[in-house]
Amino acid sequence: KEEIGASEFIRKYPSYDGRGIIVGVFDTGVDPGAPGLQTTSDGKPKMIDLVDCTGSGDVDTSKETELEADGTLKGLSGRSLTVPAEWPDRAAGTKYRLGLKRAFELYPRPLVARVKA
Repeated sequence: KEEIGASEFIRKYPSYDGRGIIVGVFDTGVDPGAPGLQTTSDGKPKMIDLVDCTGSGDVDTSKETELEADGTLKGLSGRSLTVPAEWPDRAAGTKYRLGLKRAFELYPRPLVARVKA
């Protein structure tokens, strides 16, 4: 908090802490047990819903392709994918595994029902 000035901001504006605001987070790395995600400054639960969308193993990644000399891969949708220069083993001919899946096929059924409602 100190590095980005958040502590000073909170001291100056103690009630500007997100009270009454609902934020949706779609992330595969959220730890719902993290202490900072338990209760708001006014004692309410921070998480009002949680849907696990990690879908571990749901995407077939058996298709293997090689990196072109220009640093691109041909994606399964036909699009050209650029591999960042800072990635290790970015030499032409390096093999990568690709997968493709429609997002709605990864979402849990309750989430799909809510999104389509």
